[in-house]
Amino acid sequence: MTFARIKLLGVLFLMSLGGTLWAQGFDKGRDAYNKRDFATAMRELRPLAEQGDARAQTLLGQMYSEGFKLGNDTLERDEAKAAQWTRRAAEQGHPQAQFNLGKMYDGGHGVSMDHAEAARWTLRAAEQGHTLAQHSIGVNFLVGQGVPEDGAEAAKWLRRAAEKGYPIAQRQLGELLARGDDGIPQDEVEALGWLGLYALQTGRDPAHFRLGVRYEHDPTDFVRAYMFYAISKANGFEYATEAIDSVSEKMATAEISKAQAMARDCLHSNYIDCGWRTPSTLEK
Repeated sequence: MTFARIKLLGVLFLMSLGGTLWAQGFDKGRDAYNKRDFATAMRELRPLAEQGDARAQTLLGQMYSEGFKLGNDTLERDEAKAAQWTRRAAEQGHPQAQFNLGKMYDGGHGVSMDHAEAARWTLRAAEQGHTLAQHSIGVNFLVGQGVPEDGAEAAKWLRRAAEKGYPIAQRQLGELLARGDDGIPQDEVEALGWLGLYALQTGRDPAHFRLGVRYEHDPTDFVRAYMFYAISKANGFEYATEAIDSVSEKMATAEISKAQAMARDCLHSNYIDCGWRTPSTLEK
């Protein structure tokens, strides 16, 4: 074996060893951060961040944003430093840093408030599959904050977050589809599927209650109104009992029995046998 080859193997070994130590340093710093041991986290993460490690830069940004103590009673919190470290990671394409930077621009923390810039960074994170960013940019498109109001784009991004099981996105997408406004065709079938999944995951059910109110008044369908109130009551929503009593006064006995059976079948089937489909991406 030639000297040049031996030298090359030595360099490759040192590079591999350096990468391993680098990874171990980050893991130690991240674990310390999660345990709120900020002295250790700072000692391990800052050298990596200064060498360009985007993961370490992101965590340093979060530490300066949240505030931390280093063995004394002085709270270290610096929004400007938080933004600086976060930007360095975001510019390298780190999705969590991009999402964090977007939130900083939204609130004017360490940077000047700029909703358009916030949306730009949030969208970049969303395009990389960051679930919270997908939900946030969906809301941005829904209300027109930092981006043009666009119901189709809102539904697209809310659906991506909802398909990953994010409950708030499931509820908002369901409500958007149930309304059928903002440039989105009404799709009550899909809407009710998402609202059912939201209720299953959270044990909270204001969404079905609101649908009950809708059907009690416009368009009037007391059977469906009762069904939604009953589902909401079964999920523990406190106002549902009074609503059931109210709508029952407008119904025949046979209609009440039908509505009770519909609610029972829906709940027992985990929102599958309800007269609407479960979103196809979650049936698998």
